[in-house]
Amino acid sequence: MLEGGHAAVHADEDVVDASQVRDLEKRVRDSERMLGRKTMEAEILRRPWILRAEKTDLALALVEQSRGRYPMSAIAKTLGVSRSNLIERASKPSRRRGSYRKPEDVSLLAELRPIIDQRPTYRACDREIIAWSAVANAGISGEMVCDLMIAAVERRFRTVKVPQRLEWLLDNGSAYIARQTAQVAAALGIHLLFTPVRSPQSNGMSEAFVKTLKRDYASTAILPDADTILALLPEWFDDY
Repeated sequence: MLEGGHAAVHADEDVVDASQVRDLEKRVRDSERMLGRKTMEAEILRRPWILRAEKTDLALALVEQSRGRYPMSAIAKTLGVSRSNLIERASKPSRRRGSYRKPEDVSLLAELRPIIDQRPTYRACDREIIAWSAVANAGISGEMVCDLMIAAVERRFRTVKVPQRLEWLLDNGSAYIARQTAQVAAALGIHLLFTPVRSPQSNGMSEAFVKTLKRDYASTAILPDADTILALLPEWFDDY
């Protein structure tokens, strides 16, 4: 204490405790790392690339030309592409497919064009939302999961019992592994399956849908609060 007092008087400055100094040093290091990362991302984006090429092709070309200068994870994050796809493409280059033409495309395109023109973004959807449930500022309860299963079975099969064996893939959260959930599933004739921990296949399907929802719907709307989002979800899902 005496030494600290002498030091403060000599320096004519406030004495700062060691923990605060360590905290400030940590903030400086974090800021330096963030600055370095942003500088690298800016340099990546300044590279002269052909704008007509796909982002994955650009990322792959940058990986090959940088020769380790930029980490693959940084390139994938900056350009917004999948790192696993980059790794696969880098190890086994794929052939670019030729043009796809069929006689019936003319009539099909005539039906698709009005749908596409109505949307600022558009990607083909290959899954159907049979039933859904959402809540804000709270967790998903077992009762919500049970109601969702019942609604999905009723809308899909027009009955409260599936006509054949049906597997339902669930998360491992408490609402999904609850006894009530298992009992309702058994009554409906559903066999519950739980996604393995860190399963890229199961998680990938869910994350792909969430990404589609954000890109084609959420990003094109003004969303000031959670209530606005909940009010728009029925329209979004019906449109999807």
